[in-house]
Amino acid sequence: MILQIILAAFVLGTTSSLHCVGMCGPLAMALPVSRSGKAGAAFTFGLYHSGRIFTYVGIGVLLGITARGISISGMQQWVSISLGIIVISASLYGILFRKNLKAPGFIKSAQQRLTTLMVGLLNKPSGLSYFFLGICNGLLPCGMVYIAIAGALSLGDILQAALFMSFFGIGTLPALLSLSIFGLKFKAETRMIFKQVSPYLMMFVGIILLCRGLNLGIPLLSPKLISLPVSPISCH
Repeated sequence: MILQIILAAFVLGTTSSLHCVGMCGPLAMALPVSRSGKAGAAFTFGLYHSGRIFTYVGIGVLLGITARGISISGMQQWVSISLGIIVISASLYGILFRKNLKAPGFIKSAQQRLTTLMVGLLNKPSGLSYFFLGICNGLLPCGMVYIAIAGALSLGDILQAALFMSFFGIGTLPALLSLSIFGLKFKAETRMIFKQVSPYLMMFVGIILLCRGLNLGIPLLSPKLISLPVSPISCH
């Protein structure tokens, strides 16, 4: 089960990486490492991406705590179905109207504050600044991260949710490191192709979440969801 979770998260992160290049690539390229040499640049990018993955792991732990409570309450099946319907609906919107759903006002406001903080960190270059810059980057609104969050929330276990989010982040590394360290550039046409494909990826994940919630007893696709037992409290 753990290996399946790791592979699923890594594949999701890898397939999301072109989206990450388009959204987060410019920020990675903006890091002031031109005079650091290759070793210094690699160290800087390592700190930056470590901060980003640290955020994903933290989110995974919080999701795992929430999911464990959901599992104990016996609501995990319905949460998975609801998440599947939401993700499928969002993907259909993207396919039919060829545009993303608009973020609520409070998310836009939070994004503006994070952007301001990140600009300040860029103007004060240091190892700690690069790490915190990565942490802030991990908190930026991102559709692919939301999909990973939905997948982690459906697992019902703290360790599994943390592993899922961490390997999702690790899966995004190859493309981003290729961009930042080796200067590999992805053509606009390539990013456009992924933008067109991403709603179908979302729908695939949504279908998996829906099937998982339907509790069909199909190995890997829809295993039986078992609610965690509640330990009785004894009074002496």
